[in-house]
Amino acid sequence: MDIKIDPLPDEYKKYIGPLVVTVLSLLPVALWVVAKPIEDRFFSIEATALSFGQIAGLVGMALFSVAMILSARLKIITRYFDGLNKEYSTHHTAGIISFILLMAHPLILSFGYLRVSVSAMAQFLLPRNDLAINFGIIALIGLVVLILITLFAKFKYEVLFTLHKFLGLVFVFASVHMLLAPGDLRSNPPLAAYMSLLMAAGIVAFFYRTLLGHFAVSRFSYRVVGAREVGDDVLEIEMEPVGEKIPYVKYSAGSAG
Repeated sequence: MDIKIDPLPDEYKKYIGPLVVTVLSLLPVALWVVAKPIEDRFFSIEATALSFGQIAGLVGMALFSVAMILSARLKIITRYFDGLNKEYSTHHTAGIISFILLMAHPLILSFGYLRVSVSAMAQFLLPRNDLAINFGIIALIGLVVLILITLFAKFKYEVLFTLHKFLGLVFVFASVHMLLAPGDLRSNPPLAAYMSLLMAAGIVAFFYRTLLGHFAVSRFSYRVVGAREVGDDVLEIEMEPVGEKIPYVKYSAGSAG
């Protein structure tokens, strides 16, 4: 068994992943704030609705991107989440918050039309002769459908796993919407560059894990040979390899020097 010395103690390392996720998710807001005087963002109900809608969209897409990156389960990232379970938990939390914010994004923006009429507010949420808006609507509908299926449908795991892969397609539609839609990305190059890089990383992670997974990701086959209850709601499963075993690497805290 290989022994590797990790210079960063485990008690500190496990906080790095969640901290980086938080920074990556909130950095778009910082770039958004410094681009224009804050009083120009909230001088009216319409401007306030636009600003909060933009914030919801930026943070929602940043978290969506992070969730896609975490779904790739890269070893270099997993080690900074105190294990794969914590990384999955962060992925799940990022996905939920992203879903809420992306749902709120168009609804908040539509409030800016309330002074005109309720009809104008409703029409804002409907498809039109605008490619960017239509891409956003397709992404939102796809996201809602997939989340509802995941939460309430009684499909087998294999079916749900396959459907979950379509989130990558939804993410691509949402990314195109953000890049094409009128807003701060067109007038704020640092924000546009940051969001483009983050969304590109999410798309690459999706293709790496989903489409290239059979070639780029090591896979090991095991069969279940035994199972027994070892406590309340705890099931111990014994498995044996079918072919090559999973290689394990033991890390120990301390200094590399």
